[in-house]
Amino acid sequence: MSGGAFSPRPLFTDQDEILFAAARPVILNGIEDIIIRPDLADRAILLMLAPIAERQRRSEHALWREFELARPHIVGALLDAAAHGLQMLPQVRLQQLPRMADFALWATACESAFRPAGTLETACSNNRPAAIENIIDADPVAALVREMMADRAQWRGSASDLLQVGTNRSG
Repeated sequence: MSGGAFSPRPLFTDQDEILFAAARPVILNGIEDIIIRPDLADRAILLMLAPIAERQRRSEHALWREFELARPHIVGALLDAAAHGLQMLPQVRLQQLPRMADFALWATACESAFRPAGTLETACSNNRPAAIENIIDADPVAALVREMMADRAQWRGSASDLLQVGTNRSG
């Protein structure tokens, strides 16, 4: 989440300052794996979407028209989930609080409105190893070390030695 705050003056006066604080999610989108830092990967929810088949593709105009028709149902479902979450939140107990603990508590409270309890926890625990794999695959040094260690239990050497091994393997 990214957040910020500002303090407007109510009714354009110089007194009674109020503070408005907000946080918002950040959405990153890309074809390549763009999350290369483990700290960000640990706080991200990765969604891998299937390609849209040729016969299912449509113009942006048609997409937005369909979205506008579906919007009342989408908003209604989100409000149903929020109402359910408000009712369930006092009873939510997680065995271990993950990063973004408040998000995990709130999402867990809301999830059983539409999915079986535990769906979020399972998805997040499956997400973490996939995110780590993506980071290792995107890092040439980590990928080299993984490849080198595939057939050995141990390797000793300096960073220069590792660079030489990498140069020899790729050439």
